[in-house]
Amino acid sequence: MPRTMCKKYLIEGQVQGVGFRMATQAAAREIGLDGWVKNLPRGGVEAAACGEQERVVRFEAFLRKGPRFAFVQSVLSEPYPCNQDYGFNIT
Repeated sequence: MPRTMCKKYLIEGQVQGVGFRMATQAAAREIGLDGWVKNLPRGGVEAAACGEQERVVRFEAFLRKGPRFAFVQSVLSEPYPCNQDYGFNIT
């Protein structure tokens, strides 16, 4: 049985105004994860993802690259408590 993993991410760089949240939502849904993504007041993006470990690893690889017009400077991650299925939303 696959191991479930939940992580929260802080993404810094040129990640607002470039379609980052919409691309992140699309990637998470394609990979099959639950979670959310949102802009932060200081210019970064925060996201959380929950699902099979392999899928979360694939999602993190997407975050490190970002969509076409983004420039990802750093991605920090930490464990995150996810206890329910709720899709993947932009908040």
